[in-house]
Amino acid sequence: MPIRKKPDKADDQPGRSREPTVGDKVRIPSPNGQDDIGTLIEDYAEFTVDRKELNRTWAPVRRWAIALDSGTLAFADDVEIHVADESSESSESS
Repeated sequence: MPIRKKPDKADDQPGRSREPTVGDKVRIPSPNGQDDIGTLIEDYAEFTVDRKELNRTWAPVRRWAIALDSGTLAFADDVEIHVADESSESSESS
């Protein structure tokens, strides 16, 4: 599977969010109510199928594999991830 390279510019158009790519820092909601931060490590878009096609509601296929900063591997769909704002990351780590 070819890996899409991260674009040179974070945003070509201000105010418009871009599609996430492998290597991006992202935020995903966690069960404890806070966001988890991690790095997108794989895009499984070509393997995702509609839940109706699976004929089941358990173990859905997720698009993104995310290596969380906590050391955990997580999987999420497009609607669950948000590209992390680099300025807020740097202020949180200081």
